[in-house]
Amino acid sequence: MYLMSNTFIATLYLQSRDRVQEQAMNRAWCIIWHIAVPSNMGPVTAVYGLNQEFHAVRREVRAGMYGILPYIIAQTLVQIPFMFLLSVFCITASGYGVAGWNPEHWRTMVAIVAADLFAWECIAQLLSAIFSNALLGILMFMRLWFQSLFFAGIYIEEEAVPLPMRWLCRVFSLRYSINSMTYTEFHDTTWKGAVPDAAAPRGYSCPNDPTYKHCVGHKGTQVLDSLHNTFGVISNEDKVVSNIYCCLILGFACKLIFTFIAVRKTRGGTAVKPSFEVPVVAEMVKTVSRRSSRLFYGEDFDESLRTPDHGPERKDEANNIPFVSEQSGSSVIIQVETL
Repeated sequence: MYLMSNTFIATLYLQSRDRVQEQAMNRAWCIIWHIAVPSNMGPVTAVYGLNQEFHAVRREVRAGMYGILPYIIAQTLVQIPFMFLLSVFCITASGYGVAGWNPEHWRTMVAIVAADLFAWECIAQLLSAIFSNALLGILMFMRLWFQSLFFAGIYIEEEAVPLPMRWLCRVFSLRYSINSMTYTEFHDTTWKGAVPDAAAPRGYSCPNDPTYKHCVGHKGTQVLDSLHNTFGVISNEDKVVSNIYCCLILGFACKLIFTFIAVRKTRGGTAVKPSFEVPVVAEMVKTVSRRSSRLFYGEDFDESLRTPDHGPERKDEANNIPFVSEQSGSSVIIQVETL
């Protein structure tokens, strides 16, 4: 799913493979959608799957089969390497194969995307525990994703957001991942169409574009400065490591809240205890149902046992075996004497 969706996005921005002035904006958008779309598509389906899994885990934990903390630890140990695998599918074929990104920083890009996907996966897991209805969790996840997109610095700068809502610009991982990915891709590249010009106020000029309509820079850092005028989240400062840490902190914070909720919801219940063993005695005593009696002794024998009184001791004429029958509820107890 990640591979197909991002390959489609890279195909739409196929002309951004060329590092020319007119395609700098398109390359930035290609990077933004490469992280925004996977962060929405995967966890939406994960909310439903994790919700069903949590219901099953809660029943098993309350039955005493295992503890909730070992489950969370095991699930996290599987989750982290799987995020790296998903990250490879997100950007390798589409970003580097189709869109022509700089392959020198492939490992850094994989780590950035993996940290972002981990944060969203933890949000999905938290919502799966908060809402018993998986559909409500999916709707809440969609709301949070759109909210993160609005406050990521793509459409509106952080300084322009009203102060009471400005904290929302810092609580989602999308902002950190976009900043890291754009810097990693642009900062050490060279763009055609612009030349260094010490006399120019920007330090570069475009002979074919004296009005600077599409002239964004010769070096990658100059292009980042130009893109910052459009996208407030993009900058020429190296914040890759700190941004990855921020994504991980957000993810583990959601994981910690999920652990607290899971512990509370799995309290109580009755542990399943092992059944007791019936000691073997010398005399054979068998307790059978009406159906098993009918199969063993025949139809006539079973009908004779349906009298309310126990009656005297009788013999099975077919097998010549003495027995005493007792009727209790819907079952028949037969004591057979060994000859």
